[in-house]
Amino acid sequence: MIGVVRAMFLPGLLIRPEGIRGSPSRTDFALTVILALVTLFCVGFAVVMAGDGSATGWILALVAAVFTVVVGWFLIVLLRLAPGTLVLTPSGIYHRSLVLEHFVPWDTVVDVEATDAPQPWITVKALPSDGTRERRHTGRLHAFEGQALPFLVARTSWLGTNAVPAYQAIRYYFDHPDQRFQLHRPPGRP
Repeated sequence: MIGVVRAMFLPGLLIRPEGIRGSPSRTDFALTVILALVTLFCVGFAVVMAGDGSATGWILALVAAVFTVVVGWFLIVLLRLAPGTLVLTPSGIYHRSLVLEHFVPWDTVVDVEATDAPQPWITVKALPSDGTRERRHTGRLHAFEGQALPFLVARTSWLGTNAVPAYQAIRYYFDHPDQRFQLHRPPGRP
C-alpha cells in the first residue's frame, strides 16, 4: 500500500492526508541556492573555455560540463523530493527522503526511538520482511538513511517543526496497535 496515503489521527493531533511534510531549514535552503549558483557558474565557465578554442580550454570545458551534469542531476532530485514525507497507514509506515522511499509494515516494527544528536533523527527499528519496500532515487549512492536498512530512519531536519508530533504519532501507534484502524478514517470523521 505504498501508493495509498491515509490521514493520521492522534488525540489532539490531525495531520494532513498527504502525511507530515516538513519545511527545509534556512541552512538547507541556502546550500541549495549556493549549489544552483555554482552549477550556473560551471555552465558559464564551460562556454568560455570552449570558446577559447585551445585543447586545454576544451578539456576544462569538458570537466566543467561533466560537473554541471552531475550537480544538476543532484539538484533535480533534491528539489523534486524535498522536504520529505512521513505517512502512517493501517498497514505500516512510509517515509520518503531525498535519497529513498521506504515502507515498513507494522508487524515488523520492534521499536521506535528518537536520537538526540547535532542533527537528530527518528529510527523505526524493523525486522527484514517481504513486505518491506524501498526505492533508491540516487542509485548506488548511499546517504545516512540508506545505511540503516532495514530500519527506517527519518532525519528531523527535513520534518522541521513536525518532528516531535511525528515521533509521538509513530510511538503512539506502535504502543497501541488496536488504534491503527483510525489511520484509515477519512479526515474530519470522529
